[in-house]
Amino acid sequence: MNFKIFLLESKNYKFKEIEKFVIDYKEKYKNSIFNKTLELMLSTYLYKESKFKELLIHVKKLKKKYKYNNFDYPYIIYYKAIGYEKTGKDSKAFREYLTLWSKYPNFKLIKNVEKKIKSSNKGIPKKFKVNRLHKLFENRNYKLFKKEYKPYNDSLKILRAQLFLINGNEKRGLEILNNISGRDRIKKC
Repeated sequence: MNFKIFLLESKNYKFKEIEKFVIDYKEKYKNSIFNKTLELMLSTYLYKESKFKELLIHVKKLKKKYKYNNFDYPYIIYYKAIGYEKTGKDSKAFREYLTLWSKYPNFKLIKNVEKKIKSSNKGIPKKFKVNRLHKLFENRNYKLFKKEYKPYNDSLKILRAQLFLINGNEKRGLEILNNISGRDRIKKC
């Protein structure tokens, strides 16, 4: 079967057929660029079939074997977190959810991740919050940056000042920058 036809009709196949196709395709085309896509698809089907132990093992192998882009890699982290959660390793699952929440704020399933984090009743460490704010700013998600902003460190204050400058409020932006630089001069004296 052709890879393109398989992708187009993959919703019509049962799990065993998909697994067989992936194994056969990998044996036939060992160096194909589509192997990592097929492996990620197999992860999705393992998740849908509720085979969480196999999913966790599979995702760990994928993480070591392939280099995924910023679109696909969050799915690896997500499936890994779900695998940990369903196998009773809640602290590891929480850590993976936090990583996903902080590094990939534009992830398609971020609402599910946020629900999992809130339901765990554990506090979010400061480094994850800072990392998330940096990523929000980097991804030009300024509205959410403003909503979640807390002055954890000077780099975030500089980003906030930069946001004021971008929006045309130069006075407020320069005031924040002046406060940061003025405080540094006082410390040196």
